[in-house]
Amino acid sequence: MEYDEVLEHVGPYGRHQMLAWFLVTVLSNWPFAWQTFSMNFLGYEPEHRCRIPFGDFNDTSVGDAGNYSFSSIGKCSLFANDTAGNNYTTGCEYGWWYSHNPVTNSIVTQWDLVCDKNFLAETAQAIFSFGILLGDLLFGFLADRYGRRKIFFGTLAGTAVVGSVAMFSPNVYIFLVFRFFLGTLTVGFWLTGYLLILEIFPPKQRTYFGILAAFGWNSGALTMALFGYLIRDWKTLQLVISLPALAGVLVWWFVPESVRWLLARGRQGEAQQLVYNMVKFNNKKLPEDFQLCVPISKKDRSAGDDSNNEEKTYTTLDLFRTPKIRLRIICCTILWIVNTLVYYGISFSAPSINGDFYLNFFLLMVIEVPAVMLALLLAWRIGRRMPLIVSGMLAGIACIVTPFIPTDTG
Repeated sequence: MEYDEVLEHVGPYGRHQMLAWFLVTVLSNWPFAWQTFSMNFLGYEPEHRCRIPFGDFNDTSVGDAGNYSFSSIGKCSLFANDTAGNNYTTGCEYGWWYSHNPVTNSIVTQWDLVCDKNFLAETAQAIFSFGILLGDLLFGFLADRYGRRKIFFGTLAGTAVVGSVAMFSPNVYIFLVFRFFLGTLTVGFWLTGYLLILEIFPPKQRTYFGILAAFGWNSGALTMALFGYLIRDWKTLQLVISLPALAGVLVWWFVPESVRWLLARGRQGEAQQLVYNMVKFNNKKLPEDFQLCVPISKKDRSAGDDSNNEEKTYTTLDLFRTPKIRLRIICCTILWIVNTLVYYGISFSAPSINGDFYLNFFLLMVIEVPAVMLALLLAWRIGRRMPLIVSGMLAGIACIVTPFIPTDTG
């Protein structure tokens, strides 16, 4: 009996699948969403201006300070005059004054990442994305070689450690290094977690549970909004969004290795034992003569046929060998790039939108709840291609129209 037949026989919605799906969905999406969107809060740039040399305002009120007026004190320069009456402009050589609303302390206020250094705070997210790129290339290979489970829990633990240590960064450059490794590690457990989710369901259910997994990402983003609102200090926030990844250690025994991966690696005995455990947990039964089938390539290798003695090894290049698959891969890649640019461009725009910063971020995330529900319904009713085309066109039109919307609502 093949593994897909086993899943159908014991029920595709069994307790084992539901528990594993829930645990992996939460553990693979929440820490990833937290680290991804954290720079909205960690790197927030508050209102600021140059400090003056003989005292300063301790609030945001406008007034006079000696020979200086508030209008002559800029964000990046001071307008001053000397004893001879000459006027001149100088940089903020006495440092900066920062507003503590809405964020008490961020990496911007910690290391004065304003004016000619403001690009460093923005670089933190770009560095994180480069880490994701490396993680995609690295952990996809490692998950195929060493198993999904080891990589999943290993990168979770690594994220907890690296993320927690990042709060002790002595300068912004060390912090950027930590952000790079956080990007690499977080995509490791997200990628392998998604594989674990898909590989515990029969083909018919994979689409729906793959889409439903988006609720894990969405709920993680919403909890990030809550954490950001409650915790206004960047170091404390960094610790709070990092340590929970260690919770993965507690569910190690509830998330088994992928049976499909074990079969692909020729470890039939282990795979069959996991199937027995799953059947028992689901309170189901298998035929007395049950025997889990191995993939056909494994059968051929053990048959003694010299022509099949060498296992066929596939690489990413095989996706581009046939015209039909090549075209689909190219189209999906372009669509994913565009979708990523638009999604993250909007998601990271919360600080620049007029109104309450935290409410803006919350609304940007909460709108995904009905969007995921609609995507699930459409995929079930009419398939995936038409919703993809129509939603992409509508999103493109919305992006084009947005700059022309009047900002004056009076």
